[in-house]
Amino acid sequence: MLKRLPYLMLMLFLATFLAMLAPLRASPPIGAVVQTWRYDPASSNVILRIVNTSGKDITAWTIKLKETYDNGQINEHEYSSDILALMLTVQQNSGTMDGENLRRQFGNGTFQGGTSRDEKIPVAHPVKDCEAAITVVLYADKTAEATNHDALDRAMSARKVAATTMQTASNIIKKALATSATPEVDAAAQLSALETQWKSQRHTSYDLDTGVLEGVIRSIKAAPQVAAAQNITIKQHLTDYLIEHDKRASALSDHSKLRVVGGAQ
Repeated sequence: MLKRLPYLMLMLFLATFLAMLAPLRASPPIGAVVQTWRYDPASSNVILRIVNTSGKDITAWTIKLKETYDNGQINEHEYSSDILALMLTVQQNSGTMDGENLRRQFGNGTFQGGTSRDEKIPVAHPVKDCEAAITVVLYADKTAEATNHDALDRAMSARKVAATTMQTASNIIKKALATSATPEVDAAAQLSALETQWKSQRHTSYDLDTGVLEGVIRSIKAAPQVAAAQNITIKQHLTDYLIEHDKRASALSDHSKLRVVGGAQ
């Protein structure tokens, strides 16, 4: 029996060691996978073929990449795509001719379950090797999966910032409608001033989406032409615009509060 003791101790040590290693196993797969990659020298893009394996409609995803250039340089980074705006646009135009055209071109505006798509990622040099993995998936049913929760937080935060930017713009437009004889001029000026002020300051956090703000400014500046084409007043057009704008901001805000259902816990 004494001769068996070292063997039993060895087995106990190995069992303990393996138990310690267990948390290092690969994270469970989430609802989209990178199937293949290729480098396109004509466009200087790495093109990833992504498959939606979830059975649900996806509205956004984040990819972790490790690209090895032909000069030996290695570039590790994240690449995120969010097509929620397209889904909302398709829904917003439902029942109209524009909506039908959008559906023919984009379906329901999501990365639909069981389908695949190519993601084009610009690169600085020719790529001889690429490792890519999906780390975050956001779904149309307001759930999410992630193997990187920091990346998930960034994806949801971007939507929240876009929604709050839209709400800020809405307040400015509403005030201009209530107080100005030329609301399109005053609202555009105030929104432009807000953008200029924000860009002139240093920020420790991302709290304004300048891309969203610039889109609103373009819409407000185009109000006279759109109103004339519709044979309505500018104020009426801006009032109608705000109704759809606020619906979109509310939907965007809802889709920034997701329930995590899979991935690394």
